[in-house]
Amino acid sequence: SWFAPISIVIPTVVACQLLFNMVLFGSILSTERFPKDLRVGTFFVALAVILLPIVGPKSQENQDILLLLLRPKSMVWMAILCIVMIVSFVAMVWTNSFKRKSETADQENRSALNFASSDGEDRGKKFSTTAFMSNMLCQSTAGVLGASTSKMFVMVDGVVLAITIGVFVVTRVMHMVSIVYQANTVSQSKFVPMSVACTIICNAITGILIWEDWLTVQSYVGYAVIILQIILGIYLVSELDIFNDDEMESNSIQLQNAIVHNKRASLRSSIVFSKRESIMILQGLESYLIEDAYEESDAHENLLPHTWT
Repeated sequence: SWFAPISIVIPTVVACQLLFNMVLFGSILSTERFPKDLRVGTFFVALAVILLPIVGPKSQENQDILLLLLRPKSMVWMAILCIVMIVSFVAMVWTNSFKRKSETADQENRSALNFASSDGEDRGKKFSTTAFMSNMLCQSTAGVLGASTSKMFVMVDGVVLAITIGVFVVTRVMHMVSIVYQANTVSQSKFVPMSVACTIICNAITGILIWEDWLTVQSYVGYAVIILQIILGIYLVSELDIFNDDEMESNSIQLQNAIVHNKRASLRSSIVFSKRESIMILQGLESYLIEDAYEESDAHENLLPHTWT
């Protein structure tokens, strides 16, 4: 990202990763199956990236990065990125450490399996939202700041270069830590497309506000449509479904559970009713047999000769 606009570099990297993933694991190693929607989504992103340099910003020569950074809008945007990166990193670390402590304490204190499973599910849902947002914001802002600082390497020298290298190292460390936490705290199928889309959007905004990409954008409509096409392609290759209403899904599950519960209750009542009917039938049959036995005994006694005294 030293010479090309950063708003073109990040989407190009994403497209290369998707293509390499499909070719390596799908065609060469044959360890993964790529259905039609995954292949179409991958080609969708690749074609959009091919068109991005045609409609997007061009490279600009002889830019004074210090003057660009000292402008009010650049300072405000950089401050927002830095604050969001630091706050999200602290929240991510705190959330994961607190989660581990609570899980350890719960494993030591809980004795009933039913209580452990229900509490664990509620706690997992609560922590997953915080971990998801903090990790996504940390990765996105660190990636954007890392791309901009790496482009500054050939533009500055001396003390400014040392500061730039320091900022780059800090952003890389935060990015790697967030990747480590990502493996165990979030759903990968939902996190990866959201994180990539957030990075692409923040990168495009950074290019316009700081690097003056708006001066060399060849078609604003085409640039916006291509960015949207890349995001839709990433959405297509992921397992994320933002149009699925979770509340409706949960209500459907609750309705299914209620139907199953009612069926079980009706089955139990029918079984109980059948038992009662069987007992009543057996009792009636028993009384009938007893009465019949009494009648036979009386008839037998009547047939015997009487002895007169």
